[in-house]
Order: sequence, then C-alpha cells, then structure tokens
Amino acid sequence: LYIMRDDVEDAINLPTGEFEVPLVIQDRKFNPDGSYFYPPTWQDHFTGDKVMVNGKVWPFHDVKQGKYRLRLLNGSGTRTYTLSFQGPSGTIPFAVIGNEGGLLETTARGVSSLTFGPGERYDVVVDFEPLGNGDEVFLENSAPNPFPNGTVDLTTVMKFNVGPQSGDTDPIPNNLRTIERLQEGDAVISRDLVLKKTGLDACGRSYWRINDKVWDDITEFPELGDVEIWRFINDSNVSHPMHMHLVFFQVLDRDGFTRDAGDNIIPDGNPQAPPAEESGWKDTAMVDPGEILRVIVRFEDYKGLYAYHCHLLEHEDHEMMRQFQTFACGDVVTDAPIEECDDGTAGLDGCNASCEIEEAFQLSGSAQGDGQVALTIEGELIVVVTTNGQSAADVIAALAAEINANANLQAAGVSADADGDRLVTNGDITDATITDSGLTDVLDLTVEREHLWWTTVGGATDYDVVT
Repeated sequence: LYIMRDDVEDAINLPTGEFEVPLVIQDRKFNPDGSYFYPPTWQDHFTGDKVMVNGKVWPFHDVKQGKYRLRLLNGSGTRTYTLSFQGPSGTIPFAVIGNEGGLLETTARGVSSLTFGPGERYDVVVDFEPLGNGDEVFLENSAPNPFPNGTVDLTTVMKFNVGPQSGDTDPIPNNLRTIERLQEGDAVISRDLVLKKTGLDACGRSYWRINDKVWDDITEFPELGDVEIWRFINDSNVSHPMHMHLVFFQVLDRDGFTRDAGDNIIPDGNPQAPPAEESGWKDTAMVDPGEILRVIVRFEDYKGLYAYHCHLLEHEDHEMMRQFQTFACGDVVTDAPIEECDDGTAGLDGCNASCEIEEAFQLSGSAQGDGQVALTIEGELIVVVTTNGQSAADVIAALAAEINANANLQAAGVSADADGDRLVTNGDITDATITDSGLTDVLDLTVEREHLWWTTVGGATDYDVVT
C-alpha cells in the first residue's frame, strides 16, 4: 500500500501521525499448518472464511478518544464488503474524505455504511471522542457473498478498544480540494463494454469476458488529451468492480437496462448520480447486475498498452481483462495500428492532421463550361458540372464542398480540403474523369513514409491508381 500526499493535503487539518491508520482488508482460508489455502482448480469465486486486517486475523487496535483517519483498502480477491462501525449504542456514522484518486472536493458526512469491492480504496474519518474508556467498537461487514445475491457469511472484521486518553479532537474541514469536473459535452466517443459469461474453455468452463473478446483483442484506441465516456454494462448475476490502468475517472451515473427484440441494450432512462462518497477521482467502481455504469475519463501523459479489467481475481484471470492502446497524433511517431502516418504537420502534404494518409487530385487550366469533373472516393461518385471561366481552384473548391457535404462520406470519416488547384482528402480516390475541354489532371507518384499516394503531373493522359 502506497500513500501519496501533496501540498494541498498537507495544508488541511486532518488526523495524522498515530491518528492515521491504513487498513488493508483481506479474506483468507488456511491450511492446518497455517499456510494459505487456495483451490488447485479454477472456480468462479473463491473467498476465505477468515478476515485479515494488515496481515492479522480479526485484530484489535487501541484508540484514544478522538478522530482517526482510516485508509481502507479492499485487498480481497473476490469478496465485497459493506462496512459499518458498531459501538455500544449502535451504528457510529463516519465521514468519507477521499477515494482512489485522492481527496474529495467536500467531506461526505453522516455515512452509516460503505460498500466497496476488491481494489477499491476509501479514506474515512471516524470519531471515537464521544465514547468512554473501555468501550469497544466493531468494524463489521454485512455484504452478501458473492455480491449482491449470496449470503452473509462473515461479519466481524476487527475491533477498536477505546482508552482513557484524549486524541485528535480538531474538526474535519468541509472543503478539501478543488476537483475539475469533466464535461459530457467534451467527450469524443462513448464506448460500450458488456460484461458477461460467454464461451467455454478447454475444461468446459464459461469464460468471463468483456464484449466477448480476450486480452489480445484491442479495439479501444484513445488519443492522448481526449475525453471519453465508457459504459460498463453488467449482463451477469454478480457485481464487477471495474478497474482502469493509467487513468483516474469520474463516475457519471448508474442506470438499469433491458433488452429489446433485437437483443439491444435499452437503458431504463432513470440514471442515478453517484453518492457523495464516490464523487472524487476513482480508478475502480462497482457495477451491479443488470446495471450500466457510466464513467468519464481523460486520457493523459503516456502512450502505450494499458489494462482494464474486473478486479475479482478469478474473473480477471479468466479473460475479463483486456487492453486499450493510447496514441498521440502529431508527435512524429506512427502509432500502429491506429495511425496511418504521423509527420507532425497539419496536413496537405500526404499525412493529415488526424494522422491519416492523404490522397491528392490536382487540376490545371480554365473551365470551358462544356463538361464536368467526377471523382470516385470510397465508392461515392462526386460530380461537379463546370461553368465557363471557372479556374482550376474554383472547381477544386467545389469538389471539396461536395465531398464534405456527402452524408455517406461523413459517416465514414472522410473529408477533403482545397489547397488552391489541389484537392487533398483522407479518402481513397479510385477514379477521376474530366470532360471539360479546358481542364486537365496528371498523376504524380509520391512516397509518404511507407505509403504511396498520388497527385497530378502535367502532360499525363493515362494512369493507374496506385494503392
């Protein structure tokens, strides 16, 4: 367990020193000799029959009469916990001040219980000041196993023994730190990730998969700097704590769903915002059966391959773990397979600003108004009827406008720019026909990195398009 701090946190009056205690909670099963037991063959879920905190079974911790900052980590392989503090007079409410990505913006007070799955972390403050010498407070679990449709089989986690001394009695501030709120309108894409059992392994056991794909199936390619929305859709009967590497995200909402006759996911249309204790930066969040979890994330800092997965050990080890690949267009490094080229420039030179190969078509002369210019691009026929006196640049501008207005090409992500008498596009030009007697085009074969692209050469009459 690593604890990260910064100047913002250091400037806030929070319990520290002996009043700040990390609690790593794990369940384990033991062999008669005291060694850990784990089944020799894979199973959907494996949980222990003992709870360990910081490596000790059902421990106790002596506390003074004051506030304690407890850094909670669910380090179990499969077990979800619903934790509460039970004192002599019943449940003791506590405050949540942070989660995986650091402090919340404001303190979430009056929390009576906290449910968190494997891999999740919460930063809480519990106040023992109202209690007396000799009082006992139990940290208890009430979560079913498997979660949420199993039975409650382990309740006691640990005990706090209250002593006679006074502890940290300073108030917890309301305002903790400023958090930038990512905006849905800034998202460039919304991705759907369906979580379910599918297919069989060599032993006849069902896989746990995401979108029915496995580790080497890379289909998510976020660009550095982009904001995306990821929808984790739980089409199974157990909860999944979904974890993303590299990034922190913000939970947008959760909603139920049904399926239509075509087996399409249909949200219920009643999304629920996350509770206050889940309003900070997170890297792991629970999605319950029949639920859609939406998170918003900005991809930053590093290019490469990164994992995202269910944090239930048996699930992530049985294919519910995949990869996404981040890339950076414009850094003069071609990130295959998502980039076709990357020369660090804005385009009109064989590689456009979106790092796609450009093809070019160039005209010379002046239109006589007795014909037309036609291009076939990505299977779409684009035609401009000429008028007398049009310059080559005028006709090129008209072609670019027609390409950019074509709905099918828009849907395919094809666009075009007019660069004087030269048309540049990220689409594939497969045919060009000119019937105006005053206009000509020519082919010029150019090597752009490992790709070939074409423009015009004066005097040419016949050519083959090279791809």
